[in-house]
Amino acid sequence: MARKSDFMKWIDHQVDTDADLKRKVDEYLIETMIEQKLAALRSQRAMTQAQLAQRFGVSQRHIAKLEAGRAKEHRAAHSVSLGDRTWRQAHGRRRPKRHAEAEANGGIAHV
Repeated sequence: MARKSDFMKWIDHQVDTDADLKRKVDEYLIETMIEQKLAALRSQRAMTQAQLAQRFGVSQRHIAKLEAGRAKEHRAAHSVSLGDRTWRQAHGRRRPKRHAEAEANGGIAHV
């Protein structure tokens, strides 16, 4: 494993000692993970961005922005909403609350 540079040690210290910065970093990491999961799930199902967009009633451009992390406004909330709709379509019922909460908190909920 590579050793951490002095700069990375300083960054870690800043995050560990600044609660607001830690919250922002955690939010960013959760959003990034959701974006990566969206792209991976779409790919696993052999769907194009256009097909996914049509299914969810958004533009292909919006899906591309979500996956690339450029959809700044309400990224996490919108991604979780897409996850809820995917669940309903796949299972014919609402997703249990614990799964939605786990995803919103960056956890992976499997059924």
